[in-house]
Amino acid sequence: MTHHQTPTGQSCCSVSSQRSVSSQRSPGHRFPRHLLTSYLLNLLKGVLLTSFIGLAACRPQVPTAPSIDPIEPPTPTDPNAQTSAPQTSAISSTSQTASSGSTNSPTPQTLDESTATARTADTATTQTLYSQSCRSPQTQVEMNQCAAAEYAQADRQLNQTYEMLQANLSDPGKQALTQAELAWIGFRDLDCAFARAQYAGGSIEPLIYNDCLTNRTDIRTTELKSIQLPETSQATADTQLNQTYQDVLAVLGEGRSTALISAQLAWIEYRDRNCAFEVIHSDSVIEESQCLARMSEVRTDQLRNTLEQESL
Repeated sequence: MTHHQTPTGQSCCSVSSQRSVSSQRSPGHRFPRHLLTSYLLNLLKGVLLTSFIGLAACRPQVPTAPSIDPIEPPTPTDPNAQTSAPQTSAISSTSQTASSGSTNSPTPQTLDESTATARTADTATTQTLYSQSCRSPQTQVEMNQCAAAEYAQADRQLNQTYEMLQANLSDPGKQALTQAELAWIGFRDLDCAFARAQYAGGSIEPLIYNDCLTNRTDIRTTELKSIQLPETSQATADTQLNQTYQDVLAVLGEGRSTALISAQLAWIEYRDRNCAFEVIHSDSVIEESQCLARMSEVRTDQLRNTLEQESL
């Protein structure tokens, strides 16, 4: 730094760049006072600004603390209270009983037993709900399922009746009953196959088929339990049957007529074998003509129902 003498005799400060500027001026030239004062003030401002920036740059930065959500204090718990909601299943009640009133977790053996109890209860509940739904089925699927269940029950009753009757018969009687039963099964299958053919492919087909099986099975069960006498003579019953049979054939197409003829031939085989058993081996006193008349009356009613269904 170089000192210059001002016109008043005072010295001022300047940087080396000012000396180079003043050295270029001609000798004897004086620098104007107001310009020199302005220059020095600007220079001082620059030095102060530079110092301030340097201090700011060197100041250590304090990291901002992240925001933390307040933590709620835990709610005091009762040591006697359960750690979960009370269960109403058989598992919880069984485990508490097995542990003598303790609410600790059940042992594996107790858990297995309670699980089995719960499953048994669920099965019983399902069967109960199914039985209740069959009292008033709402959908076609429910109707079909209930019709199948009804037939299964009717079939069990028939088997029980048949076995009880067989147990009290002689060997010839057992053989005659077996032949009659096999003939009835052949008739039942063909007759109900004919009935379901009218609704083949429809959602109601299973219902029609199982209803037919149930009806034929119930009639057979009643027939084995007690022998009934006819209301009309054999001639009258046979005439009514033939007329109704011809009426049904008249409204059927060729394919279904063939199915009905097969079912009717199977019924004649069943009628003859069953009457042979009743007349010879039954405890009830009944003549062959009476048996034939009664069975013709039952068959006439079945064909009349078929005729009503065909006219719908």
